[in-house]
Amino acid sequence: MVFLDKGEQLPTVRGLAVDIRVNPNTVARAYNEMEIRGIVITQQGTGTFISNKEIKLDDVERERVLAQIVRPLVSKAGSNR
Repeated sequence: MVFLDKGEQLPTVRGLAVDIRVNPNTVARAYNEMEIRGIVITQQGTGTFISNKEIKLDDVERERVLAQIVRPLVSKAGSNR
């Protein structure tokens, strides 16, 4: 598992999609959801970066959010094999 620090750049949508063998639209939706939640910031022409925003979630909310983000990605990745 890879952890990124605040300010670090995420892989491109296309690059990550190729690496994890999912449709680029799936990665784009995940990046968009993270941007809506303030987890990442997308700078047109530069890339997507981990936000400096401090995000405080209790354990239950954290698990719920992670499940919403990860479950579709895992399901999609499993169906592409």
